[in-house]
Amino acid sequence: MMPEDTLNNKDNIRFKKGPNPIVLDDEFEDYIANYAKKHDGFFKKIKKSITGKKYEELIIFLISEFKAKLDNFIRKTDIDRPLYINFHDAPKMIKVDFILGTVKLTDSIVESNHYNMKVHTYDMQRIKDGFLTWEDYSLSFRMKLNREPDVYQTLIQGFLILEKDDLNFFCDSILELENKNEKITVEVGGCKYRINRFCPHQGADMKFSWEEDNKYIVCPRHGWRFDIENDGNCLENDCSIESYPLEED
Repeated sequence: MMPEDTLNNKDNIRFKKGPNPIVLDDEFEDYIANYAKKHDGFFKKIKKSITGKKYEELIIFLISEFKAKLDNFIRKTDIDRPLYINFHDAPKMIKVDFILGTVKLTDSIVESNHYNMKVHTYDMQRIKDGFLTWEDYSLSFRMKLNREPDVYQTLIQGFLILEKDDLNFFCDSILELENKNEKITVEVGGCKYRINRFCPHQGADMKFSWEEDNKYIVCPRHGWRFDIENDGNCLENDCSIESYPLEED
């Protein structure tokens, strides 16, 4: 599909071609360059740092927004590292402390164990004005996310990308996933292992996983690799599918 193509499931017309031609592989770079040129004025218009009173109002909004998220986040005390919202174009940072349940301004990062989200004020303003959701923003690749140590945490990720009203549903889903203890048998490198059936990330069914390098099981949803010979620990983070070998008859 191309921009302005439509799908309609309310009548017999399922697909309607829009005015834009399909872009072939060898035309893709030119298409992207022309698209960027066409919208250059739009991006220049919105990419302006927020300053003065508008900046002060933005900070008040962000502190209030993250505090509302925090108050709605029943799993917050399971997160042992703070989150910093660090601006490319403004001096102050916002610190979210999950253990203390606080959100406040700060000048620097003091913990070695932290998440740091670096953003532009104008992108935060678009969230404030309702042009962007947190999830849309996270998928735009315009934020710069760093974690020390480099260990992925599902709960923080959910806190970052979800709206405040969706957080407890997310927490309930994580808890339900953690309580699932169904096992399946897989064969890797000629040996059989028992593993958790559901991926600890977002619950993908590992019966559809596949083997790599006679050692790894790969999640079918996001490609996370689990070392079957190392208790099923993930190579990218601290999650595990808790594997153990089966005795051969």
